[in-house]
Amino acid sequence: MNDPIQKEIICDTYAYKYEKTTWEHIDSFHKHMHTPYELLFFVDGCCDYVIEDRRYSLQPYDLVLIPRNTYHFLEVRGKFDYYERFVVSFLIDALDFPESRIASIFKNGRIFHFEENSAVSQCFFRTLHYIEKFAEEDFVLLSKFLIHELLLNIEAESPTEINSASIVIDSIISNALQYIEKNITKIESIGDVADAMFVSKPYFFSRFKNAMGISPMHYIRNKRVLLAENMIRNGTSAHNAAMQCGFKDYVTFYRAYTSILNRTPSQSK
Repeated sequence: MNDPIQKEIICDTYAYKYEKTTWEHIDSFHKHMHTPYELLFFVDGCCDYVIEDRRYSLQPYDLVLIPRNTYHFLEVRGKFDYYERFVVSFLIDALDFPESRIASIFKNGRIFHFEENSAVSQCFFRTLHYIEKFAEEDFVLLSKFLIHELLLNIEAESPTEINSASIVIDSIISNALQYIEKNITKIESIGDVADAMFVSKPYFFSRFKNAMGISPMHYIRNKRVLLAENMIRNGTSAHNAAMQCGFKDYVTFYRAYTSILNRTPSQSK
């Protein structure tokens, strides 16, 4: 395969993506977090997947469940012929599922293994068939029902959960992430987190950047923006959301918001 294959359909509240890419195009993968829930169905490759402070070694037909606002990224273990995956992302208001039920399915980030002929695996392969068969507007009509079908089958199949096979990427960073989660609106500088971990600020900065591929304050800023976005979607004014999420002034918040989400706070309502 010389060129990557990519099929993608995006609408306001959900997105479907199929990708089969070669080693030469691996730079397209990036470290990120976002508001939608995400399902990543791994078909082939030689990769690890990192969700916050844990690394998982992926095998064909593993399903990665990524909660919203969760930092995650792909790590390549070596050269490979191709990397093949499906990605489905959705916002909570796209579905008729109760939010508590979806949160229970996703918990803190979970990875399951399915057989190739399982109902969940076949749902993803059928999605690719639908993307190729139907016009985009017709596929969008199907999308909501396909996501419901996926979630129901995940609940019903009782697949093998492989979270026990995960590796904590760094014990200090793991503790730091827990501290950040509990104090996300109060932290004023990385010194606050470094002090809580009983290490120097330069040491903590270097260790965090090494493990996570992002600076501590960049990570905190992204988390705050996504928290604010959720508040705005639920009716909080942009100004109040900014202040409650730890931003010192609205101008700083606005710049961070538009930079990270590529839209203004008013466009998220």
